[in-house]
Amino acid sequence: MTMLTLIHFGPSYGVPDGSPFCVKAEAYLRMLGVEYKTKRGTPKRAQKGQLPVLLDDQQVICGSGEIIKHLRKTRGDFVDSWLQDFQWTEGFFLAKTVEDYLYFLLLYQRWQLSGNFKIVKREFFKDLPPAARAVLPHLVRYWAKQRGLKQGLGRCGASEIEQKAQEAVEALSRKLGEQDYFLGDKPCWLDATMFGFLTNMLNPAFPEGVGTYARQFSNLVAYERRFKERYFQEFL
Repeated sequence: MTMLTLIHFGPSYGVPDGSPFCVKAEAYLRMLGVEYKTKRGTPKRAQKGQLPVLLDDQQVICGSGEIIKHLRKTRGDFVDSWLQDFQWTEGFFLAKTVEDYLYFLLLYQRWQLSGNFKIVKREFFKDLPPAARAVLPHLVRYWAKQRGLKQGLGRCGASEIEQKAQEAVEALSRKLGEQDYFLGDKPCWLDATMFGFLTNMLNPAFPEGVGTYARQFSNLVAYERRFKERYFQEFL
């Protein structure tokens, strides 16, 4: 087998990656136990204009979902082979809800709340030349706002967004319940997704937003730590 290379943004403010999708891809690599290396990249140079990207010999696989499919096909499916049909279906829709809805709550938390934006601006862009560091964060903030407006969440007021954030994390907490993982007593591909979002959401570096509600649910906090202890001990 060739050496796998995961191109991602890289660790930020105490989490494996500032992108939950990059964390998702790396988490699955670790769940498989395969050897890989990482390389910092930029979406501008990616084939589809987004990260993560996985390099496997001459193959270039774009996007976290496609990366997991590729790994399952080429490196074995033992991580997910125990899942029954109804679990695959449940996992699919739960992952889509998180990636297509909770993502925008995270985007709002990070880019639109002034206190959090100062942290993102300082951490994400610290390696850029001064001129770029002065301009680029505000361009990305504008882009994030436009994405929120197109999706619909950005058209809501601050109090309404807070209510939606509370409802979302409460639903996640109810779904997890007393289980160790989201589909049972052992992890699968869905947990790579859930960990990617929860570790970014729960990060105490951000004093405002959806994370403040998520930190109130002890089972979500314990889940994030449990996954770290198993696969990302260096971030404990």
